[in-house]
Amino acid sequence: MSSFQILSLLTAATSVVALAGTPNVYANSRRGSCYGEASADDACCYLSPARLLQTQVWDTRPVSGSLDSWTIHGLWPIHNDGSIPHNCDTNRTYTNITQILYHDGAEDTVDEMNKLWESADGDNEGLWQDQWVAHGTCFSSLNRECYGRNYEEAEEAVPYFQKTVSLFKRLPTYEWLRDAGIIPSYSMLYQLSDIQEALEQQHGSRVSLRCAGQRLHEIGYHFNVTGTLQDGYFTDSGAIGHWNDCPDLILYEPKGESKKAIFKFETFHPHTATDVEDL
Repeated sequence: MSSFQILSLLTAATSVVALAGTPNVYANSRRGSCYGEASADDACCYLSPARLLQTQVWDTRPVSGSLDSWTIHGLWPIHNDGSIPHNCDTNRTYTNITQILYHDGAEDTVDEMNKLWESADGDNEGLWQDQWVAHGTCFSSLNRECYGRNYEEAEEAVPYFQKTVSLFKRLPTYEWLRDAGIIPSYSMLYQLSDIQEALEQQHGSRVSLRCAGQRLHEIGYHFNVTGTLQDGYFTDSGAIGHWNDCPDLILYEPKGESKKAIFKFETFHPHTATDVEDL
């Protein structure tokens, strides 16, 4: 059993307690959680849709993030048919994400976002704003009415960013691929099936892969959620939708120009990797 699966089981144990008897609104508290009797169709207490997709990118042209880490793209609700809702409440187009998080005492989250959730064009704040209005506003348990009469403007955005960061940290894509012998290289092509298998063994279910031409660019991890985005029970879920568009042979291109640091790992490539020069 993988460390991620063990962590999921531990999370389940605490989440079940948190969800045992939940209300239809967050009672009069900024940090209120569901309690009492709640029906499964109560969208404040049970996400609707109850699936989500955590997306990560490997930006090489231009580079974002450190050379040995994927970066966050976003956290998106996804319907059972694979469609992804967008821009569910444009009245909540907040343009001051950093200030919102600072006001809530989440300075550490901002620090992590500036490392793990970078924009390739350097406009981190713009990326966070876009992800919030496009996808964050579509999580039903983050609706304003779920927060009761003591609601403060924009407070519902805070758990969206906190959950996105915490979930990303439980999905170390670079390390999982590296441990399977899949290392960024300018000279090797990898089998799509090997990449899928390496990530599936760690995550527990099939992931979604996206490519820019032949270059591996984006990965999506799917989850089912019982309860709220804030403190619900997350279980890994198989990929759905039309997200897979990679060829059978994939280039996992290094970031930046540090080729010498990459080539010393050539011996770690799996036997199914193919030399680019041989094609």
